[in-house]
Amino acid sequence: MSSESDAQPWIRAFIGIGISDALRASLSDAQAGLMQGGAQFGWTRPENMHLTLVFLGNIRPEVVADLPGALEEACGIGGPCACPVRGIGFFGGRRPRVIWAGVEDTAGRLDSLRRQIAETATQVGIPLETKPYTPHITLGRSRSWRGAAELAATVDRRRDLPLGELTIARVTLYKSVLSPGGAVYSVLHEVELSSD
Repeated sequence: MSSESDAQPWIRAFIGIGISDALRASLSDAQAGLMQGGAQFGWTRPENMHLTLVFLGNIRPEVVADLPGALEEACGIGGPCACPVRGIGFFGGRRPRVIWAGVEDTAGRLDSLRRQIAETATQVGIPLETKPYTPHITLGRSRSWRGAAELAATVDRRRDLPLGELTIARVTLYKSVLSPGGAVYSVLHEVELSSD
């Protein structure tokens, strides 16, 4: 007879797009310029930089098992594309909570893909947040308000900074494990976007 202690732990997961080494280097350079101000931020490690399409939250292992097939189906329409990455911005009013690099979805392909994936996640039983989606790559998260005003001014001067291009050729289901040193991501499944 099984008990709750035998149950597998929930899995924190999200669906996103990895970035190229060239874009990672460009974002790391931009990040280094922001770090010089001394603001108290937890900066995203370069190997963790990505674009989140859909944050799934904590989900049951059996739901995770259903996601690869559902993701394959959701990504079956439309092929690879590229989006410019331009400008540094932040969420949080005049006290930045999250610093990010903006991803421009001029053709609407990224939003279309995100909606298909979100609909699929809902169909397999994952409740999703309904807040507006702003495509971005997180560069850092606030740990305190110290230096926030200076950092906001620095970010304002970089609002139109060209940073490279995000190639969207595959979609990845990631597992995220939180640790004192920051999140650790591992790939659970990847789907290649076919141009057929």
